[in-house]
Amino acid sequence: MDPRSASLARIVLTFAPLLAAGIVATLLTIANRDADPLFLSRQQNLHAVRTADVERAVIAPREPVAPGAHATPARSARCRSGGSAGLRNPWTCSVRYRSGSRITYRVQLGADGSYRGRDPKIGRSITGCCVVTQ
Repeated sequence: MDPRSASLARIVLTFAPLLAAGIVATLLTIANRDADPLFLSRQQNLHAVRTADVERAVIAPREPVAPGAHATPARSARCRSGGSAGLRNPWTCSVRYRSGSRITYRVQLGADGSYRGRDPKIGRSITGCCVVTQ
């Protein structure tokens, strides 16, 4: 056997098992990807977030006010969605506070139920959780 053939054989014997292991691991990963029944159920049975759930969540935080000012609780909220499926983002929510003020927020929902709302006019914001998303 010439030296080139011996060198090539050594390289093939070194890397062939690694290549085979990589191929097997890839195939197992692909096969198991669809095996999680809870994941599959959530993906196949997505339902739109309900307006009432968003309204209930955005009235939970107190009125965002300047430091030292009295923050009042929210009295009511009216929300409308900007999308038609899933999380239906972005939402526009008008929140009335006991102080008499009304702030309109642009609200983004996260898949984990968290939300972040911001009033583009005056820069006030609200954050929180737990809008039912599944």
